[in-house]
Amino acid sequence: VTVDVIHIDFSIWSSVLDGVDDINQSKRTFDIVIFNAGTMFPEVSKTTDGIETCLQVNVLGHMYLADALLKNRPPNHNIHFVCVSSTLFKLCGTSWPGWKLPKDGAAWADFFAPKAKSGWRAYALSKFAITLLASQLDGVEGVTAVAVNPGNTMTNVTKNLPQRQRKFLTVFKKSLITVG
Repeated sequence: VTVDVIHIDFSIWSSVLDGVDDINQSKRTFDIVIFNAGTMFPEVSKTTDGIETCLQVNVLGHMYLADALLKNRPPNHNIHFVCVSSTLFKLCGTSWPGWKLPKDGAAWADFFAPKAKSGWRAYALSKFAITLLASQLDGVEGVTAVAVNPGNTMTNVTKNLPQRQRKFLTVFKKSLITVG
């Protein structure tokens, strides 16, 4: 078994482009690709590229990478994608204030525009988008893709949560599985 690791910082678009370029030049093929959660409540709400941080880190870089891998795969080579999502994606499109999905195309850019602080909404929208990506990828011939919810797994994804919200989540701590 060969494991290749390519470092890509999804919060820096030039790193995404360089990583994808490295993959393309190396002619590597991939059997399984895991798009991990990325970020939640990032310290800065927009990247140096001016994109909402959760959207760029959790979705856009993954979309670009998936597109490149599909375009450069050998004929008849199957790829399996695992997209780490969250049940929070279900909140998108609900009647929660500010979470209703736009019906007109022009409103989408503003809907995903960086706010003063990335929060639950930005994270949920990124999980909604990554779930849609899995659905789209699964429709491509020679591709299987799933969106998975890590469930009750205690990770450091919540490290930037406001202290008050972290205290609230400690109620659930005993039911969580600790990882790393």
